[in-house]
Amino acid sequence: MNAPMSPERLQKIDGIFQSAIDLPPERRREFLDRACANDTDLRSEVESLISSHEQSGDFIEGSAADVA
Repeated sequence: MNAPMSPERLQKIDGIFQSAIDLPPERRREFLDRACANDTDLRSEVESLISSHEQSGDFIEGSAADVA
């Protein structure tokens, strides 16, 4: 079982997610390379949220913390 994420971690994920979805899809990879650096767990969480967002269209209007 995974331990719950700290509020700070959720805020970081949410901030990166919000910034990433505001970018054109072709610029997201470069942005995530910089924003997530070598934190593969962080990148995985953000990419998962982006994927869910894209699959749902605009259905998910809240923050990543609301989704998580």
